[in-house]
Amino acid sequence: MLVEGTALAVAGVAFGAAVTLASSRVLGGLLYDVAPADPTVIASACAVLTATSIAAALLPPRACRVDPIETLRAE
Repeated sequence: MLVEGTALAVAGVAFGAAVTLASSRVLGGLLYDVAPADPTVIASACAVLTATSIAAALLPPRACRVDPIETLRAE
């Protein structure tokens, strides 16, 4: 589950970065004090999105370890 989630996250971030670079001329008029294709900003956004996606992919496997019967008996 973690591998699939990470693969989807990386694919989505790569697609988003490509679209951002392709549409940098349109975005240039909306940005202040940042170049449209600033590598630092793009890399930071990609890192944050990838880390968030991986963190979200870590939670479901932990929930799968819990036995549903034991959880229902505890209540």
